[in-house]
Amino acid sequence: MKALMEKDEKKISPSGKKWILIMDEDAVMRTEMRRMLEKSGYGVCSAGSIEDALGCYKVARVGGYPLAAVIMDTGVVNAAGGGEAIKRLRDIDPDASVIVAGGDGEHPATDNFKRDGFRGALTKPFTSEELEEALHMALYNSMEGA
Repeated sequence: MKALMEKDEKKISPSGKKWILIMDEDAVMRTEMRRMLEKSGYGVCSAGSIEDALGCYKVARVGGYPLAAVIMDTGVVNAAGGGEAIKRLRDIDPDASVIVAGGDGEHPATDNFKRDGFRGALTKPFTSEELEEALHMALYNSMEGA
C-alpha cells in the first residue's frame, strides 16, 4: 500500500493539483472535457494528435507537473496505428494511467480496454460523473488482473 501511495504522490504537481492530458482530435470534445475536469479541480492539458500529446507528456514530466492520467480518444488511437499510441506513451512512462474514450462500438479497445493496456474506458457521450468514475478507477486501482 505504501508503494502505491508513493507512486500516486509522484503524480501530484507542486501546486497540489493532479493533471490530466486529453488526447482528442475533436476540439469541441477537448473543450468540454477540459471544462468538466477543471470543474472537478484537475489541471488539464490537451492535444489533438499523438505527436502533440507525446510532446505535452514529456514537457509536463520535465517541468515537474507529471500527468496523473491520460484520456485517449479512439480517433487518436486509430490515427497512430491502434496499439502504437499507447506503446509510444508507455515508452515515456511505463506506469501511465490511460483511459480510452470513444463512441459505442467505435473501437475494440473500449470493450476490451484492460487487454489493450488501458486502465479504463469511456463511451461518448459521457457525463462528468462517468468521467470522474473512470478517472478514479484509473488512478486508484492497480492493473492486477489486466
